[in-house]
Amino acid sequence: KDLKKYIDKHGKMESVNEVSGVDVAKKVLKNKIRSLTKEIKSKEEFLKKGNTLLESIDILSLNKQKEEADELQERVENLLREQEKQEREKETSLRQIKILTDIPCGDKYLTSCKFIKDAHGAKQDLTITQKVLSEVENKLELNSGELSDINVDKVSKTISNWNQLTHKIKDEQNNIANLSLDLERTNATIQKLEGEIKQLNETANYYEEHKEVLENMEKVVSELELAR
Repeated sequence: KDLKKYIDKHGKMESVNEVSGVDVAKKVLKNKIRSLTKEIKSKEEFLKKGNTLLESIDILSLNKQKEEADELQERVENLLREQEKQEREKETSLRQIKILTDIPCGDKYLTSCKFIKDAHGAKQDLTITQKVLSEVENKLELNSGELSDINVDKVSKTISNWNQLTHKIKDEQNNIANLSLDLERTNATIQKLEGEIKQLNETANYYEEHKEVLENMEKVVSELELAR
């Protein structure tokens, strides 16, 4: 009965060829495991170096410097616009004041002549304008000096590199997770193949032990099928 069951299950004897095919598949998977393991190790080394580099950078301090630099830059730009405005007002006042030097009557018609009245008003405006302009220039010099103390280009570049490295590390962490999953599946497939190889070897051994009887049984079974 066991021999009949064996013949019904396996038919013609191809166990040796099957074992050879499964062995080839196993070797391919073994090579894949070596490749995956090597790649995972390489990425893990990168993560270690990358994290060490990130820890050496005081990103909070750099971000604070960048914010201060941006605020100073905005102040400087506003002060430059204010300086330009005050310079225009100064020029306007000087043109109006020049009227007093160009006319012979001087202050004689101060109350009745609009141009002379405006020119005197311009004198008072000029004093205020010059004072405001001086304050603007002092603030501009102070803020420009503070801005020059910050190496804006270096700070910005370091922050950019830090962000790029952070994103790269996250990507590599995801890659390692996927590779590890692939490695786990490959190992599981190899274990399955090893089980198949064991079963095929047992089949081949069984066949060798009962080769003559099995071949005779196959012949009898074939004759019976033809006789039906």
